[in-house]
Amino acid sequence: MAAKEVGPQMPQCPACGQDVAADDAFCRRCGRSLRPQDDPRDAFMGEMAARFEQRLKEQAADTDAIYNLALTHFYARKYAAAIPHLRQIAQELPDFTEARAKLAVALWQTGEPKAALAEMERAVGQAPADERLRRLRDQMREELAERPGG
Repeated sequence: MAAKEVGPQMPQCPACGQDVAADDAFCRRCGRSLRPQDDPRDAFMGEMAARFEQRLKEQAADTDAIYNLALTHFYARKYAAAIPHLRQIAQELPDFTEARAKLAVALWQTGEPKAALAEMERAVGQAPADERLRRLRDQMREELAERPGG
């Protein structure tokens, strides 16, 4: 039996580990820029995250700081880091629809589509008139249905 020839390994996104093509500008899973140049927003978001983390060390139950830390990670496209904070907010403030919707997007971006759709269904149930949420939910349903085993 001949040895199987192994080709070069695909590059991976530094944020989420998704395989990416060498010429991709952004990760298709999490949206992170794959260009080598530094983005000045990353430093700003890092500073903001550090401030909210410090605030949480001082007052662990500060829901504003928890949500703001989640938003900082979310908008920096560090979805995996945002998820535990968004889950905490969804648990502590179950009627906070926007936090639940962001949790759904973060779950989707980190490869948890069924959990993402369940959260988005809850968000739409809380705000059935919100067209944006309904569109996102419908898009998630369609994409999930197109996946093998979906």
